[in-house]
Amino acid sequence: MPRCPTLVIQAKYEQAYNPSHLQQKLASKPMMSFYIFNGRHGFCDRFSPSFNEEESKKAMKLSFDFITKIVG
Repeated sequence: MPRCPTLVIQAKYEQAYNPSHLQQKLASKPMMSFYIFNGRHGFCDRFSPSFNEEESKKAMKLSFDFITKIVG
């Protein structure tokens, strides 16, 4: 498991696995933050057919806030 603060961002709709199950397995791990966004794989990739601007903005803000909290 990670030895430093780790942020996991997942799409709610993944074909290969259920992100909720992964979130449950990692929930007890220290220094692990896990978030599921309402979208499909590639929701943050503006070149993907699955791009979701609203959810992408939320994920980017979460990422910046996470880094700012760690780095200062």
